[in-house]
Amino acid sequence: ASSDLPDITANRSASNLRQLRSQLTRMIASHPADQQAGHQIQALASRHPDDWQLRELARTHPRCLAAQTWQPVPIEDLLRLADNRALRLVQNESQLSDVVAESLLRLQDLLSRPNGWAVLLWHREDFKAASGWWPAWEEDLSDLVATLLQYDLAASQVIINREVQVIRPGLNGRRTDVHVQARLAGTLTRTEPLTVIIECKGCWNDDLDRGLSDQLVDKYLSIPGPRAGIYLIGYFDSPRWDRAKHPGREHGSHELELIKADQERIARHEALRKSVTVRAFVLDCRLPG
Repeated sequence: ASSDLPDITANRSASNLRQLRSQLTRMIASHPADQQAGHQIQALASRHPDDWQLRELARTHPRCLAAQTWQPVPIEDLLRLADNRALRLVQNESQLSDVVAESLLRLQDLLSRPNGWAVLLWHREDFKAASGWWPAWEEDLSDLVATLLQYDLAASQVIINREVQVIRPGLNGRRTDVHVQARLAGTLTRTEPLTVIIECKGCWNDDLDRGLSDQLVDKYLSIPGPRAGIYLIGYFDSPRWDRAKHPGREHGSHELELIKADQERIARHEALRKSVTVRAFVLDCRLPG
């Protein structure tokens, strides 16, 4: 009889595992106020589309989350929003990411205008650029983005009831990321702020196709907290680029729309796989004409 004990124990363990597996999703869903739980349920439902229970949980959990976390907007804030179209109501990192993306669209407009800012991101040896142009470095792109955000967000006060800070860590050429942080006005400094991390890459970067997942998501967004990420690519491929200048940035020519489509696909995949808020954004930094 003692020889049967291992089989009984194994069967009991297998039964317990099956029971745990059948209840696991409902255990996750029992925390409706947890946004990470919602991300996990959505990811599981995508991986197992034939499981009707997962589909139902993926449908109902966001409603429970919204019901528990929704807070009414004070009437004075609604009036301010109605009176000023530049104002935005930011309550989470995803909404802060939307605000930063709007600011980047305004930067794109400034870059693309005739005699626009794009020329600030190119070098030339003389006024006439007789020997051609070549792009600035990724750090220069980060500095321009940080400066624009500081003016457009912090100085313009476009976020209701939030104090915004734009940080460009490591102005020594070793960092290419920009941090946009917003905390409730009047809160203590120890309160964890909403944070959007912008990782900047030039289109020539050897890690262009891996940077969003390996660096931005796995390194920066893996830290717990209200964080979102924007993978910002500066697109410089132009016939006016003198490739002989500053060698080391050789790469096959890219199509802007293809880069944009590829990076947006990677961002969607990582957002689902890692349950993070991340997007890709391509800035057209080509010289006018």
